[in-house]
Amino acid sequence: MFSEAAVFSAAAAIAEHAPLAVQLTKRSLRAGVDAPSLLSALELEGRAQVSLMREPATTHAVNRLRRRNKPAGQTP
Repeated sequence: MFSEAAVFSAAAAIAEHAPLAVQLTKRSLRAGVDAPSLLSALELEGRAQVSLMREPATTHAVNRLRRRNKPAGQTP
């Protein structure tokens, strides 16, 4: 059993992510439980990732990560 504090902490961490990412993750988890095979579950996850990569919020997040994690001495 999880403590109330642990549950709220996990919920807060999930809430920091993009709403579409959370929605597609939940959908993939639900569908994966009933998936007939690992391959079909991975295909579903792949489609969700493609959908997310088309979102402007994802592009902005990836660009922020690239700027933040740029190796020292590298120019833009």
